Amino acid sequence: MVMSEGTAPTVRRFRVDPRSYVLFAIVFGLLTLFMLVATWRTGSWGAPAFFAAVLAAFMYWLSRFEIGLSSQALTYRSLLGHRTVSWSDVQGSELHVGVRSYSDRFKPPIRLVVRARGPGAERPPIINLKPFRGEDIRVLLNMPELKLVQKDDMA
Repeated sequence: MVMSEGTAPTVRRFRVDPRSYVLFAIVFGLLTLFMLVATWRTGSWGAPAFFAAVLAAFMYWLSRFEIGLSSQALTYRSLLGHRTVSWSDVQGSELHVGVRSYSDRFKPPIRLVVRARGPGAERPPIINLKPFRGEDIRVLLNMPELKLVQKDDMA
């Protein structure tokens, strides 16, 4: 990531794999379509409205995921907010796959844990890698700035 004098740093952004959108659209789209056909006969609009709302919620949830890489920092955005870690503050990172402890049941199944100094060091950023494209995950995990301690065969 090259930065020239007087210009903003170049940011490389990784977004959710389009196949994730397609998967949710097929599942909830078919359910909504099925409910619309059933509604046509019964006149009850509750079920199709519910499945259409669930589809819209999943699409919005997926749209909030983003990883930004610049020459100065790593930024991760999700539905619940965003976290930025300066590359100079990164002490190391680990790739965690699956459940390693009891509390991991509530964490993403494939995640990158970035340990950093400074404010928020007691709560390290946890990046959900599951919805991103494999190529993007490989690029991220191969960045020397991450100081990756553990590499699984995942990427």
